[in-house]
Amino acid sequence: MITLNFNKDEPLFLQLYNHIRNEIIFGNLKSGTPLPSKRNLSNHLGVSVNTVTSAYETLMDEGYIYSKERVGFFVADIDNLINIKKEEKNLISKKFLNYKYDFDLNKNSTFNFPNTNFKKLINESLSLENLLNTRDPKGLYELRNSIANYLLSARGIKTNPQSIIVSSGIEYLFQALFYILPKNSKFTLENPGYKNLLKLFDLNGFKYDFTDVDDYGINPSKIPKKFKYFFGYPISPISCRLNTSH
Repeated sequence: MITLNFNKDEPLFLQLYNHIRNEIIFGNLKSGTPLPSKRNLSNHLGVSVNTVTSAYETLMDEGYIYSKERVGFFVADIDNLINIKKEEKNLISKKFLNYKYDFDLNKNSTFNFPNTNFKKLINESLSLENLLNTRDPKGLYELRNSIANYLLSARGIKTNPQSIIVSSGIEYLFQALFYILPKNSKFTLENPGYKNLLKLFDLNGFKYDFTDVDDYGINPSKIPKKFKYFFGYPISPISCRLNTSH
């Protein structure tokens, strides 16, 4: 039985997310168990469909559930999920957990947003002297640090800002890779994917092949072992999500 506390400061979608997540972790919801449709669950709980959608989307992003088109949502096999130790969460600064102003759209009315002050702060930030100075070629450190924190909290990936590179585009990054890697390097790419990238491979003389994506994303067992490098597209053209079983 799912119950939500409407008088609690915690957003309703987060309460729903935590409840379903805990049920999965503690084994009360087994792998393959179907979940209620978004509309049925919203009617049962007396909340909006958007609230249920946000909870389901977060659970799918973290690999706890998956969806089948025109069928519904199901509990995923979480045996392969990375269990982040509590001490590793210290990588995410605790000062961000308590916001003086909460920008969550589920809590604040947009018409109360202080647009005038916000524009003023943006102008002040843009006028800072360090913005005109030479920057780290890997990208703005503050941005890379935020990305590292997000990967840990949302994906269970433990990394650091030094391992992240921010560039002006994927073509630029691959052009840099082609200068570094040996000419006999072989890549395997997701199919379908980004066609313009293939032109770069052809122009630089690098060999590549394709690995098909199924309903659950790329299957690592199907990647040819003769290819040393694999490139996965951050956004799937067929709107599938990588399942934890893969």
